[in-house]
Amino acid sequence: MTGVYFHIPFCIRKCFYCAFDSAPVSQWNESVIEDYLEAVLREMRLRRSSISRSGVDTVFFGGGTPSVLSPQAINKTLDALNSFSHISCGAEISLEANPSSLKSGLFKEFRKAGINRVSIGGQTFDDNLLKVLGRLHSSFDLEISIRSALEAGFNAVGLDLIFGFPGHSLQVLASDLLKAVELGAEHLSLYMFYPEPFTSMGDACLSGDLLCPSDEELADMFNFAHNFLSEKGYRHYEISNFALNGRVCLHNMNYWSYGEYVGFGSSACSFISKSRIKNVASPFRYIGLLKKNVTPGIFLENLSLKRKMGEYAMLALRTDEGVNDEYFYGIFGRRFSEIFSVALKKLTSLGLIERRGERFIVPYKYFPIQSEIAEEFL
Repeated sequence: MTGVYFHIPFCIRKCFYCAFDSAPVSQWNESVIEDYLEAVLREMRLRRSSISRSGVDTVFFGGGTPSVLSPQAINKTLDALNSFSHISCGAEISLEANPSSLKSGLFKEFRKAGINRVSIGGQTFDDNLLKVLGRLHSSFDLEISIRSALEAGFNAVGLDLIFGFPGHSLQVLASDLLKAVELGAEHLSLYMFYPEPFTSMGDACLSGDLLCPSDEELADMFNFAHNFLSEKGYRHYEISNFALNGRVCLHNMNYWSYGEYVGFGSSACSFISKSRIKNVASPFRYIGLLKKNVTPGIFLENLSLKRKMGEYAMLALRTDEGVNDEYFYGIFGRRFSEIFSVALKKLTSLGLIERRGERFIVPYKYFPIQSEIAEEFL
């Protein structure tokens, strides 16, 4: 599977917790946004050899807030990609969207432009906590967005929620999940809040001015979400992701399966031939380089075989499918159970990893400490 990612660094306003490479559109003028999109097209032309000629299976517009772009801009970008590498029939084409950037009927226009999956950044249905997070939309706006997306006929409608931030509680999470299920969201991403330095909320948490829920409260929230959503028919297929009826995000599954992907735009990452490239972070520098027909990649890492195997394990163990010993052998010519026999013996004795036939899986109750478990393979 081959994925393509487009980074759109524009948003309406920076949320108080956000550490992503993005900036409010008020800091840009229309010509800069046009220049940026033209730079993305130039990058595609310069790196066309990196895009699989056999076809692109997933496309993801992330950010930032990609829904601040017009459907026409999205369609133009997809047409350009298709001219360089055929977008496979039935490819998953996703767009991240925020209720504050969506006007009436816009979902239908994005659907016509080629988007067939949407992920709505809601974070919570609690109006007071939306203000705490610095979100511009209301719970009513969020509800209307979900309903409109479902009516537009996307293959899947997803909703992003956050838990564990200052002021959040198990009671609020329970209400958020119930509302999401009642509205019919087919995919739920539930991300645990992390206080990022150099964000207003993160700095306030790190200094002690704001208090987050305790580790015990976070564990209760995570376990509640797993149990509640499982009872409602959602598959807990990755640490932070739940899906109904096979509505898993194929683009993200490609990441966790160690698949190849090409990223376009400032800060975008690529993973090609098991080497990693990252573009310059500054959109202005990105535009400037591409006006000179210079590729914007600034970081290239060629991984050792052992590192590749460890990273594959780290990513696969994020999912409910875990590491398949036979599949691992097919990729690397060595068995996971042999290469990491010492680590596996230690982790299985502690119950942190279970073997189920050819698969090695982290039990869901240990998903919150998966990063510590994965360190054993890196």
